[in-house]
Amino acid sequence: MSIAQVALALAFVIGLIVFSAWLVRRLSLLPMNNAQALRVVSGVMVGGKERVVVVEVEGRWLVLGVTASAVNLLHTMDAPEQIEPAPAAASSFAARLAVALQRKAP
Repeated sequence: MSIAQVALALAFVIGLIVFSAWLVRRLSLLPMNNAQALRVVSGVMVGGKERVVVVEVEGRWLVLGVTASAVNLLHTMDAPEQIEPAPAAASSFAARLAVALQRKAP
């Protein structure tokens, strides 16, 4: 019976560690406040591990080249007054899923 207790306690501790890691990861993705100093505007893959990313910082857009080993500033420009956000693949999938679920609902 003592081996079962040890196994149960070990499973509980491992579960607690996994849950804590998930919780910390989940909470770190939330913005700390509404006035974020840094915002990713857009990004595109240009190679296997290379990206070009546009980041907004204090009303300026920075065009960055991002690789596995470095981040390089490619260009800077003033941010436009208002831009239309590009439709995300996840939101279009969510819309199609909602329509499909409504069709199947009795």
